[in-house]
Amino acid sequence: MSLPAVAKADDRRSDARAPGDGQLRQSTRVPAVSVHETDQALLLIADMPGVSADRVEVVVHQDVLTLKGSVHPDTHEGFRQLSGEYRAASFERSFTLPAEVDSTGVTANVKLGVVTVTLPKQKAVLPRRIAVQAV
Repeated sequence: MSLPAVAKADDRRSDARAPGDGQLRQSTRVPAVSVHETDQALLLIADMPGVSADRVEVVVHQDVLTLKGSVHPDTHEGFRQLSGEYRAASFERSFTLPAEVDSTGVTANVKLGVVTVTLPKQKAVLPRRIAVQAV
């Protein structure tokens, strides 16, 4: 079984600069992903540095899984920013799911910017042992 990636962005990162001021506004990134498989499920692990659970969106629509996330720099009350290399960023990547995935049982969690999505396989495709009887 495979999980072919369909990236929504052509490259790993694109930075938007405001006309005339040269300030970086936001970058959109395609998160690095690894996929693992067992007899029962696929496990998708996506790297989205700085993203917290309230800023991650995992959507399954028909046969497409879409991961989205965003990160925003912290503001510090009472301070004015003199320099800023850390900027807002968003992540997005989509995958075409194989027919064997049970999309109703998909679960996701995030820890330290690593999003883990568990994609269970449909019971009909799980291997089962057939008892052989002597006649």
